[in-house]
Amino acid sequence: MNGIKRVYWIPLLMAALLAGCGGGSSSSSTGTAQISLTDAPSGEESFDNVLITVKEVWFHKSDAAGPGEAGWLKYPLPAPRTVDLAHLTDGAVSQILDQILPVGNYQQVCILLADTNENNYLSPYNNEVIVGGQTFPLRILSPAHGIALVGRFQVTDGGTLRLAIDFDIGHDVVKVTRNGETEYILKPRLRYFDLDNVGAIRGQVDAATRSAGGSFVFKAEQKSADNTRYVVKRFTGIRADNTFLVSFLPPGTYDVLLRGRGVETVIVRGVPVVKGTVTDLGPAIAMPAGTEFTVNTTTNPTGSWVNFHQTLDNAVTGVPEAPYEIRFRHVDPFTGSFHTPIALSNGPIHFGKYNSGNAISLRAITPTEWAGGNAGFTAVADALLFQPTSFVPFDNTSAGPVFGGRMNVMAGATPYTASGTISSVLGRSMRLDNNILFVVHKGLLVDAYRNLNVPMQMGSGIANAAYATQPLPGGFPGAFYGIDGLGWSASPPTFAVGIPGLADLRTGNDTSANFTMIKIF
Repeated sequence: MNGIKRVYWIPLLMAALLAGCGGGSSSSSTGTAQISLTDAPSGEESFDNVLITVKEVWFHKSDAAGPGEAGWLKYPLPAPRTVDLAHLTDGAVSQILDQILPVGNYQQVCILLADTNENNYLSPYNNEVIVGGQTFPLRILSPAHGIALVGRFQVTDGGTLRLAIDFDIGHDVVKVTRNGETEYILKPRLRYFDLDNVGAIRGQVDAATRSAGGSFVFKAEQKSADNTRYVVKRFTGIRADNTFLVSFLPPGTYDVLLRGRGVETVIVRGVPVVKGTVTDLGPAIAMPAGTEFTVNTTTNPTGSWVNFHQTLDNAVTGVPEAPYEIRFRHVDPFTGSFHTPIALSNGPIHFGKYNSGNAISLRAITPTEWAGGNAGFTAVADALLFQPTSFVPFDNTSAGPVFGGRMNVMAGATPYTASGTISSVLGRSMRLDNNILFVVHKGLLVDAYRNLNVPMQMGSGIANAAYATQPLPGGFPGAFYGIDGLGWSASPPTFAVGIPGLADLRTGNDTSANFTMIKIF
């Protein structure tokens, strides 16, 4: 799509259609919020650059506020800032905001990125991925509604909140194919860290491991609150000298999982992290060379992802065990399956305990998921605001895990639908032989629908095309969804993008969640 005609008045039109009410505070007490971006790219994907352009940062004291509601404190950057996430590794951060705020407990920080389909800040796209010297658009879904981070962010009188917002380009920058062309979509699952209350873990693999394997990922994991599984707190990739640094870890005890392509998995248990310090795992760790098998699967909704787990044998470790997350991947939102099959290890897990910086003794353990001698895993499909599936077992004799139908909405939510019409901006005529509709919550992709109404014709005197979603989680205070879309035709070459609408499912179905498409070329 290089060389497409740019439409520079889109931001003005979007601002008119999507303007929300700002908010303020009469409090005279203030503190400072310093907001930075960081990333921990792994070997899942290899990028030269992942460039995003930040325009504004918003704050709100309610976690339920939608993008058009009152109470947002909105701070446009003096000039839009382009950040290369691919280069923010090993604890590097890029500060985007240093702002005085009224004292209070904020529950949302919202980052607004520039529209990808323009190049008024960065050419050829405001947000882009560069791989092997070739540039591709990085699509930001419902950009005018922002990407919201929900948490507890306290601004104290005279104090400074130093917050690092963590992107995950190794997983959340998802490759898709549209009309035979490669693009990328950002499916963010943001995390955050208080820069004044973190430590790090440093380790190293030996040269033989580096030669045998590739796409290394090193994860710091802890048990979930209900002790049913291990969850990844942060991860990183390998450096040129075979070392790795898992940074921005709150104080506590972690298990470090080492995995890579062509090598067998290693787990080091009981690694302490102390605020302001770096814990060294000790001498270089050897990861035995191994073989792999590949699988694929299909999930619904298509905004979902899949975690692959294995569990140590408690008869060997002598303590109760829970599944570790070995691999993770988003599905392609266009298809509900992985863009390419994912590779999993045929080998055992090599387990050892942290030894105060001395050499770690490893023992090979067959995971409990192995069935009949075949290398096995369990998989869990998960999606924003939906209930995760149960653990689905499979092994290297199968094509992959098989999940049931559409996931159930999260506990406490009610299934509601959004529907409406899709019109052409200013009634301009166009025909779209292919289209895809995106449902977005706080900047996070929830679901996508391909070819709802094909061919779709729009323009003066033509009835607006209609759409309807499948059931979405509703009936809770923050049940707002951005409705966005893309459309295209091969002949004549046509490409159109959405000016996002907003669906309100707080109290029931929304039957008037209309949105508009604008023809780019």
